[in-house]
Amino acid sequence: MLYRFPISMLFLLSTIALGAAINVRGKDEWDPLRKLIEDYDIIPDCVVTVGDQDGLLFSYSKGRTNPRTQMPIASSTKWIAGVAIMSVVADKSVPGLELDTKAADLLPFWTKDPSDLRSTVTLRQMLGFVSGFEGGDNCGTRDFMQCAEHTYNTARLTTPPGTAMEYNSIHLRFAGAMAVAATRTPMDEIVRERVFLPARMVNTVWSNDANPELSGGLSSTAEDYDRFLHGYFSESLIPASARTAMETDQYPDASFGGYALFMGHYGLANWFECLLYLGVWRPECDRASIHTSPGIYGWYPVVDRTNKYYFQIAFAGGAVVGPAESAYMRLAIKPTIDAIIAGAPPPPTDVMHGAVAGVAQLTTEFARLFAADQASSNYFNASNTSTD
Repeated sequence: MLYRFPISMLFLLSTIALGAAINVRGKDEWDPLRKLIEDYDIIPDCVVTVGDQDGLLFSYSKGRTNPRTQMPIASSTKWIAGVAIMSVVADKSVPGLELDTKAADLLPFWTKDPSDLRSTVTLRQMLGFVSGFEGGDNCGTRDFMQCAEHTYNTARLTTPPGTAMEYNSIHLRFAGAMAVAATRTPMDEIVRERVFLPARMVNTVWSNDANPELSGGLSSTAEDYDRFLHGYFSESLIPASARTAMETDQYPDASFGGYALFMGHYGLANWFECLLYLGVWRPECDRASIHTSPGIYGWYPVVDRTNKYYFQIAFAGGAVVGPAESAYMRLAIKPTIDAIIAGAPPPPTDVMHGAVAGVAQLTTEFARLFAADQASSNYFNASNTSTD
């Protein structure tokens, strides 16, 4: 069964002029957010959208970017791929794929030897990025399933499955291969039928249709990604049980290093955000229930379950520096969005700038951690050499 958007969803139906804004709450209410976006000089070109269960609430375009400007979204692809795979898991007409299904049960090239730890790896571990795999050779011109088998034969199992979170592209490649085996449908078609079509994502494309890089191979627009976020948020793309599983800290006792020291823990194909985690999970992160999947060029989507809304910063900056810039912007604007959604007075702009300035120096470390994780993984090893 495919989950589709309600007809009543509010979409952006036409290109919005550069620098223009749209909202359903009234111009004055959103003015503080517009001012913050305009005053944020580090990012001259971006689109910020905000939505909730009923659809789009606010869209603001800055500089040369508009809601239909196509940009590489890098790791923001992961969320889309994860939803497509979880749609297969939730689909009762597709037998044989559950979160605790072992790869060895579906993939003929996978070892079934019980003495080999690889035989124990499950879909849940793959989507939670704790499969234990790292490395792998370039896939060249191989298609998706050939690439998955080639990666399996050349990658290394460096930690026991379920014990360490490693931010790399291997996990989703294997997870996608399991979905292909279960449905007997090509990977690009799975994503198209289960996400692109029901979400009406008409300007989102793979860099390589034959071997879609599920961890970072999409280019999209603010308009399309807002449609995806609404479909995910409103449980039109996947049911509540699947969405809840994706937003659950599946492996809280695993080790988290590298980029995770800034971002927090991981759910299934998205971050359970706990900014400046630094190895210590804080109770307020559980209470906030914020989920995200930022990309290496700066695209930054966010779902806030506690305050019941989502937003995104659609931005394509420089590799590595981009996510630091958008993370800083996310810190700057989110308290104001919180206030507007709650119908409360927004924080004074000067107070907000002062508060965010206190963590500005940490964005350099954020970029360093992100760069280290990219360099240590096989993000450039797929045939389309896409980045995350």
